[in-house]
Amino acid sequence: MEKTDKFRVAFYIRVSTDEQAKSGFWLDFQKSDLNSMIKYRWEHHGWTHDESWEYIDDGYSGGDLNRPAYKRMIEDVKKRKFDIIAVWKIDRLSRSLSHLLSSFEMLQQNKVDFFSLKENIDFSGAIGKLTFQIFWALAEFERETIKIRTSEGKNASARRWNFIINSAPFGYKKIETSGNITKSLQIIPEEAEWVQKIFDMCISGMPLNGI
Repeated sequence: MEKTDKFRVAFYIRVSTDEQAKSGFWLDFQKSDLNSMIKYRWEHHGWTHDESWEYIDDGYSGGDLNRPAYKRMIEDVKKRKFDIIAVWKIDRLSRSLSHLLSSFEMLQQNKVDFFSLKENIDFSGAIGKLTFQIFWALAEFERETIKIRTSEGKNASARRWNFIINSAPFGYKKIETSGNITKSLQIIPEEAEWVQKIFDMCISGMPLNGI
């Protein structure tokens, strides 16, 4: 990396309502630490920051994925308004592992790097790229694990003679018994009458457009 290179760095800062009373998580405290980091990185890595690249969610939980400043930042990521997102601590971005990994994936797709001050996580250099590949592998592993668990759950439910498709076919409705554990189908007489008529027309040789 040439020292003359300049990299635009955005700040994402978040505190929840409960954390506002804790000095270590004050908005000003996070911002002050990040600004100090920028001064050092400007001299050694060409990192630069502007207040227009600050995204602050005050009073939002890390588990809340509907944060206004976060959503605005994501829109600006897609517009390539900056090159790096810096946070004071990684859980400021999200407390959900799956959301965190999907955020990293989205940043990579838009060629925006990530930096966390307290954990010293930096995706902007050669080592950072390697670190991101580890996070990417974790994301892939989690997705595959979820798929396997979902498939295994459906298979186990089907072996108990449960109906596992989300929506019931025309002529039936889903019913739950045994404490909502067993799910099966029940015929709807009014719709079943039409199903029988359609079936009779079909076996009589009537074309589908005629039916």
